[in-house]
Amino acid sequence: MLFIFLLWSLKAYAISYTVVEKPNFWGTGIGETFIYTDHFLVSFDTSDSSKEEAVKVAEYLEKSWDVYVKQYNFKPPTHRVHTILKPTLSDNALGLAYFPTWISNAYIEMKSGMGQTTLKETASHEFFHIVQYQYDTSENRWTIEATATAVEDEVFPETFGYLVFEPHWYERWDKGLDLMSQKDYFEYGGSLFFKYIMENVKGTNLKGDVVQGMPLLRSIWEYAATDKGDNTFSAISTVLGGALEENYIYQNIFADFVASVQVKKDVLNYSFKRGSEIIGKLHPEILYSNFYYYNFNRQTGVISAGPEYELSSLTAKYFEVLLPTYRESPLPLYLFVSGRYGNSFKVRVIGEAHNKKEVLRGEKEDRSPATRLTLPKVGGKEGGEGFQKVYVAVSNPLKSKKERFQIRYIIGGAPYLKSVTIVREDDKKAIYQGEWVEEKDSRSSVHSRKLKTQKTPMKAEDGKSIRLEVELKFSEPLFSYPELFLLQGATPLPGVSFISSKKSEDYRTWNGTLVLPRLGEDTTELTLKVSARDIKGDYLDTNPISVAELEDDGSRWLRYEGDGTRGTYGGADQNHKITFQYEGGKSIVLLVDASGSMKDNGKIEKAKNSAIETINNISSKDEVSLWAFYDCRYIKVLQNFTHNKEPLIKAVQGIQPASGTPLAEGIKLAGNYLLKEASNEEKILVVLSDGAESCDGDPAAEANALTAHNLKVQYAPYFSKGTKEKGDKEPEEKELPPHEDPVPPEEKEKDEFVPCDPQIWKSYEVKEEGEKIRYYVIFYEEKEAEKNCVISAQVETYGVYYGEVVGVKDSLSWGINSQPSQTQKETAYYKTQQKLFIELGRKYKDQAHYTQRDALERVDYLVRKILKK
Repeated sequence: MLFIFLLWSLKAYAISYTVVEKPNFWGTGIGETFIYTDHFLVSFDTSDSSKEEAVKVAEYLEKSWDVYVKQYNFKPPTHRVHTILKPTLSDNALGLAYFPTWISNAYIEMKSGMGQTTLKETASHEFFHIVQYQYDTSENRWTIEATATAVEDEVFPETFGYLVFEPHWYERWDKGLDLMSQKDYFEYGGSLFFKYIMENVKGTNLKGDVVQGMPLLRSIWEYAATDKGDNTFSAISTVLGGALEENYIYQNIFADFVASVQVKKDVLNYSFKRGSEIIGKLHPEILYSNFYYYNFNRQTGVISAGPEYELSSLTAKYFEVLLPTYRESPLPLYLFVSGRYGNSFKVRVIGEAHNKKEVLRGEKEDRSPATRLTLPKVGGKEGGEGFQKVYVAVSNPLKSKKERFQIRYIIGGAPYLKSVTIVREDDKKAIYQGEWVEEKDSRSSVHSRKLKTQKTPMKAEDGKSIRLEVELKFSEPLFSYPELFLLQGATPLPGVSFISSKKSEDYRTWNGTLVLPRLGEDTTELTLKVSARDIKGDYLDTNPISVAELEDDGSRWLRYEGDGTRGTYGGADQNHKITFQYEGGKSIVLLVDASGSMKDNGKIEKAKNSAIETINNISSKDEVSLWAFYDCRYIKVLQNFTHNKEPLIKAVQGIQPASGTPLAEGIKLAGNYLLKEASNEEKILVVLSDGAESCDGDPAAEANALTAHNLKVQYAPYFSKGTKEKGDKEPEEKELPPHEDPVPPEEKEKDEFVPCDPQIWKSYEVKEEGEKIRYYVIFYEEKEAEKNCVISAQVETYGVYYGEVVGVKDSLSWGINSQPSQTQKETAYYKTQQKLFIELGRKYKDQAHYTQRDALERVDYLVRKILKK
């Protein structure tokens, strides 16, 4: 045989190589040429390929060696890698890399006659397979092909790399294929996952060093080689944060990747460097709705969920929320994805506005029965400030676990009448302005509102009609024109018409004219009754003081009250009143001491009798409000200003003594209310107390502060001898004038007044007991029941288990038992268990209400503190 050896140094390719030509290879009559470089041997049949093509392949292989081995320290092959050029390969492949066997080293076959770009991609791809075999040959085919595809443009940035496969991958990714699927070359497009983590995520290698990019990919292969068999996801999970099933870092990274294939580009931490070149499209399922997607039961407050979906391991589902097209400003969107307790699915929401995207994570995640996300502004005008498109990406990041979930979403909150402004049409004089203002307590998840008012009583002009200009502002856009009525007591005033002449562009503010009929002098107060429906068709929350909120899983409304005429949830607002002023009228606040000391010597009965006497002696021009203080910081308004004696007397009769005496605080609060809310010029605060302050206050100082505003502070009985104005020496108990007036005759069939503050809430707490951690779920409900008031409280106690992850540095694991170790229930009725009722109120009402997220963060903090002592 004739062997011809030629040594070439081709500076253009920056490689040195030797050419060996064998015109009659082993006597076969076939010409075979061999190109030897430092690390490769490229051979070809002279009838199938050319020396020029083989040299290019050798160059591309050596460039791949420089990147993988020299630059990024991947483990090199221990032998010169043989690459054979052939005109055709099995399965119509462009290249094949063969495992090493006991008779052969790993080697490569490549198709000849390909273009330059394809040669580069194939050479870098197939050689990376050879590199993989230096670590492990038993990994999942997805890992092998996806990582080899992901590194192609790391060697040759000018090539298409993984972009060749991404349109095909997108067509199948949201159709139920899992990430490791091998159907129709899906595994090649799965290189998107590795491109995402290489470009956006940091991990840890075997030495504990932080790595990213190609070193992160190398670390995954190094971890995979530490154990036999397919260790793909345990290796990925370990590099990205810890053990797979408990690794929230990895699980959140997987969810971020799921969002990133929808986002593609221009969003920090959710983009691909070549995102602008990705042309694949997902096909999200449409969540159809106008305003509510799911049915809201107005009787129970329950918001039913949609159909149940199933997520196989390593899959994702995408949904598009169909937003309102109504011409209004943006509305909040509340999204809940619910599964069983301890679920492992993950949720991301992608909002799009002005061709820009934003990714939002759940407010409640990791071990919650529902992931909740709130988007403050969606819908509205095109080009406005709200998201115009909203996508929901739900993923299952675990390798061997199916998940089931349901979706609820609610657009817009519980509607309420935010403010009312009334002025006289003739002189533009302000008559009334009332606005609900949020009062947020940083210690509690249950918020409230306070009605702040400014009013100027109208001078009554007997026999004349009055035209008023009214402005109504609502929390939500309205579906139709609001209706406004005036009530005299509980009776609608006839002949009243509200003509709405103007509405704001967002349908939240409505202006109109209200024409009052001729009123007699007996009209002292009128109540505005406003009925309206928002764009979902829901009626107003009649008690905005208790802020309506959604249950943690979005299954029902909490604290969304009705007026009894349209079912439990929603009704007409009757919180705003206009008053009329007459000569000689008085505004009186009765402040009743209901502390424990009033139980002695019949003091409470004397005080109640004095209050009833005062009420019975008021004229039609007077107005009275009733307050009581039961204990330090427990001061209540039992009846706002009214001219109606019946509810006042009923409220007085229901007062029962409790504990401490916050006399000074009571004088201050009731006096400020009187100064602000009184309709008449003469203002009187009547204090019915034994005068014994026990809450560290100064009653005399508070009273003197009020008298500076032309307000009289008097000790009861107001209409009896011995009345003392504040400014005189404060009377001791023995100086109180005797008052033995008979109790007014009992009215037949009158219900006893029962103080009740209806509310429902749930709170979460965590306590440390040595090295034990207890997790508490507290349910509280206070409601009216059969002319009584009942408090029900239930505390569920769960144990927390925790420990260090074996073999993983600085990795901690914890969980909460699925069943409570103890359940404590407490119930008390006001009429029959008054002492216990008050105790439960003190025990639960005033404590801070913490969210589940607060509690879980506290658990995590305690675990880390205990384990790192």
